[in-house]
Amino acid sequence: MAKKIAAQRQKEIVELLERNGGYKMTELANIFNVSKETIRRDLIHLNEIGAIQKKYGGAVSAYEFQSQPVSMKLEKNHDLKERICRKALEFIPQNSIIYIDTGSTCTCLASMLKQYEGLTVITNSLSAAEALVDSKCMVHVAGGQLNSLNLSFEGYQTTSFLGTIKVELAFMGSTGFDQHNGPTTISFLDTQAKQTILHNSKTKIVLADSSKAETTAFAQYATWQEMDYFISDTNLPEETVKKLSELTNVITV
Repeated sequence: MAKKIAAQRQKEIVELLERNGGYKMTELANIFNVSKETIRRDLIHLNEIGAIQKKYGGAVSAYEFQSQPVSMKLEKNHDLKERICRKALEFIPQNSIIYIDTGSTCTCLASMLKQYEGLTVITNSLSAAEALVDSKCMVHVAGGQLNSLNLSFEGYQTTSFLGTIKVELAFMGSTGFDQHNGPTTISFLDTQAKQTILHNSKTKIVLADSSKAETTAFAQYATWQEMDYFISDTNLPEETVKKLSELTNVITV
């Protein structure tokens, strides 16, 4: 891409971040055929006016902390999500009772369970329930207040229902985990639902692709020490793997 004047380049940087989530400075420098120092100045300016969020070594969209529709999230890193979920399937015994959390990776897992006859699935995710409509599983959906962005139920009714059940496995999602000692979500109501089901779960597994290591949200719903496993992909930075392996069982695929 040829060099562009600063204003046009900065506009395109914002568009790239909004479309793809985040980039490192070196990646942006290569895309726009300019120096890292030029990109650094661009990011400082864009961060100051609130157009992006500058992070160490790069930047993310100003909307990174906000929820995106599940349909959009399903498309992002879909191959990585499928690899993670195929590994997660190995943990599911026959005729077991499991919980599937909200989020795109957990919805991907739900779509792989259609032939699991005798499996009971508890979820507060509409997208996960929809993926199981023509399955052989017995599906129970926790009702409550509808969150139309992530297609899930939350609130008092949801938490009350989840508080009455026990599950063998809880497959949990995460908005991100940068700058936190555990998986996160953007909704306090969702935090309550997650904490309730974790309390009633024998084995707790977080499913998240490597891009979540560079994003976060304000509500941490558990610590890594509380989780039994974290399944991600091999693009997860080595430093992150080493750090998290001291706190939980990390599996990369």
